[in-house]
Amino acid sequence: MPFDTSPAAAEVRRILLSRRDHPPVLDTAAALARLAVLLRDLPVDECIGLGFDFRKSTHTTGQAVIKTEGQAVLPEGTLTLDDTPSRAHRAMVWYPAGARGVDLWIDGHPVALPVDESGCADTGLVGVWTADRFYALEIMPEEHPLQDWSVPFSRGVQRSLFVIDTQTGRQWLETPGPEELWERPLIALGDDHHLRLYADGKARDAGRVARVVPLQARRPAA
Repeated sequence: MPFDTSPAAAEVRRILLSRRDHPPVLDTAAALARLAVLLRDLPVDECIGLGFDFRKSTHTTGQAVIKTEGQAVLPEGTLTLDDTPSRAHRAMVWYPAGARGVDLWIDGHPVALPVDESGCADTGLVGVWTADRFYALEIMPEEHPLQDWSVPFSRGVQRSLFVIDTQTGRQWLETPGPEELWERPLIALGDDHHLRLYADGKARDAGRVARVVPLQARRPAA
């Protein structure tokens, strides 16, 4: 039995196939908005049946585990689904072909990322989930005393970090101070009330906390 048997999967398949029409039935913005809603809760096996390459890795127990990230390549760009380890939340990231920047949806909702003077959300590596709750994405700060665009193949040496809290709905940008260098910033949950931010993986391993970020109270249940 094919994986994409649900109505949502069937509609996703129609939209993906239509991207190869000239012109497509939906413009890119409308297609992505609809895909974000349809893919929000679509099981991984159906996503695989639709062409998303959620590859398998081998756990230390020897068991094959499906990874939390899968991609589908379209004529206009690459669509990435990035799940939390529990599959409770899903990020959808759009990388347009031949252009800088990304578009981001969390659990089917669009995220307004910080943009530069050209209107582009200039990001680094793919975002990272933390504690099954926070999604963090690197942003390239154009104006910073320690930014250096001349380093070959680096796209600058300085990063800010944009964070989305799925429990409270808060979205905010953490920017390094004038004398701080954050080459690959990342976060860890300190306790229920604070996040710890590190300048890079080496700083985290050494226990060098760059910043402690207070967290807002959890949203009351509807």
